[in-house]
Amino acid sequence: MRIRIHPEAEAEFLHSFDFYSEDITRNAERFIREVEEAFESISQFPERYPVFEYDARANVLKRFPFSVVYRVRNDEVHVVAIEHQSRQPGYWRARQIER
Repeated sequence: MRIRIHPEAEAEFLHSFDFYSEDITRNAERFIREVEEAFESISQFPERYPVFEYDARANVLKRFPFSVVYRVRNDEVHVVAIEHQSRQPGYWRARQIER
């Protein structure tokens, strides 16, 4: 299934990547790999993760305190946030992917 990423979700990813790059390069590489694995899992099995709020689902990363928050729309997955788990829940709820 095709994945589309909201620009603000992309910015959240890049900000987090930059943070991990300043710490240890290996952590930045692991972060990228884990987000890519989440995208792959979501793409292959978009219904695997339960709906939790605002018609959204989340794949919680294993080693980092982030979730890939997405909505399934027809034949696409819309990633609306790369949400840090200590951030205020639902801040992303109004985000929509433009057609």
